[in-house]
Amino acid sequence: MTTGIKPEQTVIAVSASDHHLYGCPHCGYHSGYIIQSDHGTVGWRCTNKDCEKICCILVDGVKISSLNFRYLDGSYYYPNLQAHPRSDTPCYDNPDLRPETGGEFFHAASRFYFDVCPCFICGTKDRDGIGRASLNAIIAKVQCVDAAHRIVKMVGRGARPVYRRSAPDKVQVRIAACDAHLPNLQKLYDSLRDNIITIEQINEAKEYSPE
Repeated sequence: MTTGIKPEQTVIAVSASDHHLYGCPHCGYHSGYIIQSDHGTVGWRCTNKDCEKICCILVDGVKISSLNFRYLDGSYYYPNLQAHPRSDTPCYDNPDLRPETGGEFFHAASRFYFDVCPCFICGTKDRDGIGRASLNAIIAKVQCVDAAHRIVKMVGRGARPVYRRSAPDKVQVRIAACDAHLPNLQKLYDSLRDNIITIEQINEAKEYSPE
């Protein structure tokens, strides 16, 4: 049961196929997350920060939600399938924006993690020489799927995109290094400024040789 829905924010129920094509029935954004599900019905919240409204997604052929929703006045209702309000407009994801100064937006986490990517310097998949397959890694949120693939192409080996088509606002790139080349990865991390990565930073990190 979902509570706290404002009366003026009636939960709209749309078919799964329409939702795939047109996104959130309120704003058209493609990405969101499931808050509950039951017998052919999914309660879904949009992750567009300017929307964040709830809708019902019904398996194709289902006509009425099996989930009930409650207004603030205490009354309940089961949303009926309706035509998607934005059926004349395709859904959209994060815009493919790039920094004016060049490179790509690259919001790196504040510490290294581990990932199964090979080393971006030597290509090994063995972190420490005794068979550990998870290497040291920078994990960063990037603008969109296309941006992720461009960054991976810049880095070459040792980088991979991580994303789900159902969540295009949560796209990552991971860049890894073995223990022997951890200083190179640290060099790359230290060079990141203003949440931007460039080919020059990558090349400098690859060429770096600690004294």
